Amino acid sequence: MRASVFNPTSVTVAKGVAVGFQNDSGIDHNIVFDSGPAETTNIGLISSGTQTRIFNTAGTYALHCTIHAGMNATVVVQ
Repeated sequence: MRASVFNPTSVTVAKGVAVGFQNDSGIDHNIVFDSGPAETTNIGLISSGTQTRIFNTAGTYALHCTIHAGMNATVVVQ
């Protein structure tokens, strides 16, 4: 994550792959899944470091930061 943008804004992965959400900006962000498989939980405030989530169910999962309007991304699981 950069200051107020997910980079990339979309990622495609195979089922069972860990997706890392990295923030080195020093600015607080969170990640809330608009839709997601039951096993995937939201990520609370992070200002640095990496949090990972594993997606075991195929689908397209939208996510956003509730702190910064317009900060949206998508994880596509095949």
